[in-house]
Amino acid sequence: MKTEKAVSIWIWSLYVIALIAMILMCCCSSNTTFCLSMAYIFLSLHIIGSHVIFALVSNNWNGFATTGSGMASSIFFFIGKRLLFLDTNS
Repeated sequence: MKTEKAVSIWIWSLYVIALIAMILMCCCSSNTTFCLSMAYIFLSLHIIGSHVIFALVSNNWNGFATTGSGMASSIFFFIGKRLLFLDTNS
């Protein structure tokens, strides 16, 4: 798939979902659990959407990039995801 088509289709769907999540966060700001779930959905879709765009452009759907910048991106993403669970308070 061409890069422009893959990006234009997915980026607009991510923008719409993010806009809906932000509107719901503003309307229901008194409910902390709901706001945190909307923030989680927004951030998760951003990460998943970028991986889908890379898969559409490279036609690599197995999830493992074996060469080049795709491999570096996978390593950084894996390490960064694990660093989120570090407990710095103990």
